[in-house]
Parts: sequence; C-alpha cells; structure tokens
Amino acid sequence: MKYRLLAQIKIKEAFDCIDEDGDGQISLDDLTNFMQMIGMNTNCQSEIAEMITDHDVDGDGFLNYHDFCRVLNMDLFECDQDLEIVRDALRQFDPDGLGFIREQDLRNLMQQAGSSDQLNSEELEELLAECEIGEDGNINYESLLSVIKAGTKKGKTFEKEKSCDNV
Repeated sequence: MKYRLLAQIKIKEAFDCIDEDGDGQISLDDLTNFMQMIGMNTNCQSEIAEMITDHDVDGDGFLNYHDFCRVLNMDLFECDQDLEIVRDALRQFDPDGLGFIREQDLRNLMQQAGSSDQLNSEELEELLAECEIGEDGNINYESLLSVIKAGTKKGKTFEKEKSCDNV
C-alpha cells in the first residue's frame, strides 16, 4: 500500500518533469525534448507522435496525467477502489474515525517504505504543506489523497524544478 502511494507521487513528479510548459499535458515537443534529455533517439518524429496517439484517450493530441499513467501501466488512482485501499490504510491510524492522521504516523509510514521509494524530507514537507491540517496538527487524509491525486498546490500546479534529476 505505502509503495503505491509513493509510486503515485514519483509518477506525478515524472509527469511534471516531462510537461515542460506546465500546462498539464505532454505534447509532442515535450516528449521529444525529454527523450533527447535522457539520450534516446528522437530522429523519427512520426514514431514519437504514434506513442502519443496510441495512449491519448480523448484524442486531443496530448497525453494528460491519466494517459501518462496508462502508458506506464500505473493507473494507480484511476478507480475508486484504489482510493479506497489507500483510505483504508490511512484509517488504520485513525481509530476514532475522525478523518485525520497524526503527522508523526504519516512520517513513520513514509519512512517504512524502503530506501528506494522513500520521500526525502523536502518532498514530505512539500506534501504536508499542501494538506489541510487541523488545529491539533493532525492531517486530514482526504486532503492528503486529493493533493497526491491531483498533484496540485492549493489550485496551482506544483512548481517544477529546472532539473529532473530526482525522477
């Protein structure tokens, strides 16, 4: 469970890295530039365009976040059942059923994920900064799920780093 949550965060980071202009869509230019950056052959634009066409569900010529997840076979939050699994895991830390998880419990959960999938402290702080936090400092886990799913920062797209080294 915790691995899926962390994978979702990393997938969103990868999407944002490829989406150079931050418009929430991966264009042919975005994908070509990314492929060049990682050293892949980009001589055949028609093959790259075909990659987009093959996975572009709405036919607009771009890959949105959900299209991108399908490309990776990582459509982790596409269905309500997946959200319910994550929600159930968070409920384990909410014995009173109030909809909140203690910050320390969330930190412990993230630390137990294993070194390759862990959020570093900066990433965790960024995630926590976007969540609704109660007066007692506890985190509303519906807010947490929304932040992770949408990848938004109080209605704005997460700031992209200049380098995509962390993806």
